[in-house]
Amino acid sequence: MLRQLLALAPTTKVVYSSDASQIPELFWLAARWARRGLGTVLDELIALGALDAGEAIEVAQRILGGNAAGIYGLAWTQPPDVLGM
Repeated sequence: MLRQLLALAPTTKVVYSSDASQIPELFWLAARWARRGLGTVLDELIALGALDAGEAIEVAQRILGGNAAGIYGLAWTQPPDVLGM
């Protein structure tokens, strides 16, 4: 699903979210799976030559928080290990 999403939408319009808002353990698990899946897809795009490593990190930063911060007018400070790998 992430492959299709990144093929269809500009990365400046993609925002990570999960439906796990009521149970903290599910929120953590969903976030972990999302980071892992996004990392896999971005690695594939790097291997194909569609992105370089720096561009992939920028895409991940936008999807995992930067785009949402922009929508809500919040300051965004990127943690150093965005993909948790």
